[in-house]
Amino acid sequence: MNSQHYEQTHQQMNTLNYQNQYSYASPQKSTSSSVPYPIDEYQYKEIEQRRLLQQQRVASSNSSPSRKPNNQQSIRSPPPQLVPQASQNSVLSNTSIYAKELAFFEYFGHTYNEVIEDSTNTKAFTPYIQLKWAITLFIFSFHPPFVQHYNINCVELHRPLNQKELHHNSRIILEHAMKVLSRLCTAINGKRDFPGGYPMALYFMGQLYSQKLDFDFLLGFFDNDPIGSQQCNINKTEYNELLKNLQANLANNKILPLNEYNAFKYYDKCYKALHMSEEESASDWILCGVSNLFRLAVCLEHGRGCNLDVMKSLRLFWEAWKDWKDPVSGYKLASKIFKEEGNYAMMEELKHIMKKDDVINNALRTLKELDTPQSNFEIAKYYERMYIEERFDVYDKDLLSKLILKCYLRSFELNYNLASWKLGQIFEFGLYGQQVDTKKSINFYYHDTSFPLNCLSIAGWLLTGDKTIGLKPDDNESFSWLKRAYNCTNGSRYNKVLYGLGIYYQFGIGCERDKVKSLEFMNKAAELNHPGAKKYLLKD
Repeated sequence: MNSQHYEQTHQQMNTLNYQNQYSYASPQKSTSSSVPYPIDEYQYKEIEQRRLLQQQRVASSNSSPSRKPNNQQSIRSPPPQLVPQASQNSVLSNTSIYAKELAFFEYFGHTYNEVIEDSTNTKAFTPYIQLKWAITLFIFSFHPPFVQHYNINCVELHRPLNQKELHHNSRIILEHAMKVLSRLCTAINGKRDFPGGYPMALYFMGQLYSQKLDFDFLLGFFDNDPIGSQQCNINKTEYNELLKNLQANLANNKILPLNEYNAFKYYDKCYKALHMSEEESASDWILCGVSNLFRLAVCLEHGRGCNLDVMKSLRLFWEAWKDWKDPVSGYKLASKIFKEEGNYAMMEELKHIMKKDDVINNALRTLKELDTPQSNFEIAKYYERMYIEERFDVYDKDLLSKLILKCYLRSFELNYNLASWKLGQIFEFGLYGQQVDTKKSINFYYHDTSFPLNCLSIAGWLLTGDKTIGLKPDDNESFSWLKRAYNCTNGSRYNKVLYGLGIYYQFGIGCERDKVKSLEFMNKAAELNHPGAKKYLLKD
């Protein structure tokens, strides 16, 4: 796919003055009123045949004397059907996935019928249904089994498409998805006016430009359609797999290129659109407003697509927490308050924004109310800092040590791997008034051996041993655990692990001496700002 083409097309669409907001005809071909979506010429005969069959069914069902047939009534397209045996050239030649794909096709047909019924009645034009249709098009444009067997009108093709035809069909579906979405991002007049564009469509467009889909938001469309999911026999896990495939193609620039400026612009438009009629948009806030608010705040916090504005980001985090109790926003706000506690100008500004005299205690209450692994860990870190700085004006030393241990233990109970490592450290070195306890320390480290720092700490115990519990030093086993730490997920991002490997290779601890590898790991650790590695490289 040409991502620049879609971006240019999208920008052009935003400048168009749509005469009929309900017409979605292809720009290349004119279509009849009953076929509102772009088609190729080799598909037209099949569409006509299906329409004739459907008309016969409608006529027979309406032939009772109590009800006269209405020839002007719009005809809904039948649900998709597959031939009993797939061609050898088809991606469905494996019969084990046949039933699953059939369920996907039926779901597309269900959504298609919804939007056809909505589009043919201009008085009932519903942005929510149109957006659901656009999302469905985006998803299925990258689903080869569908693209190979069906066109955008939910009509089964007379044969599976070859690779060139498949690419063409996929492009048609994707372009139309972008057209529908772009239309929803402009002013809409209907039962409820959206002068700034449909908020949920603006939020979704921002997701496309940031190349980060909000899976909870998208799954909401599936959850809000129990009839479709039950009739088509699709579960949430299967639909989530379709979303993962869409995310993968989005990340590969097959829809729109990454553009943080445009992402911020649409997040900001969504925020403003939601505030245009706050009394009527409570449901929109629940469906997309809070998530959009968080993303907008993150953009301002890090200067992504906009000027860096920390105070404005904190104001938005506070709005999301105060008005909607968004847990992630509450955590971000409280964490920033603890981090910037010494920034008196910021604290004074936050007092004005939050209308609270004691910002720190308000942050503590927020984290306690959240009671998540991360929030308890953050509280423990705050008490820990007070202990180290000997700030015993509010809490005495013994109480602080108990609070530190309590909060880390609560975080550990909630399965936070950093908490298991931190507790292991406390009992290994006897921190915060605790006695050194080798068994407790090792047990905490062993609780999660998929976490790099835990593996690194186990390697340290095996290097030194402990006579009190009969743990003998074992250089080979120690080196094995250090390599395990490096091979863990994100293990190469911990400078302590890299520095440890540099030392082991330097002195041949459990391995052959290797100056080249030692220097390689020292350089990597120095790049991640390990002080020991920097000192070693300067001396070397």
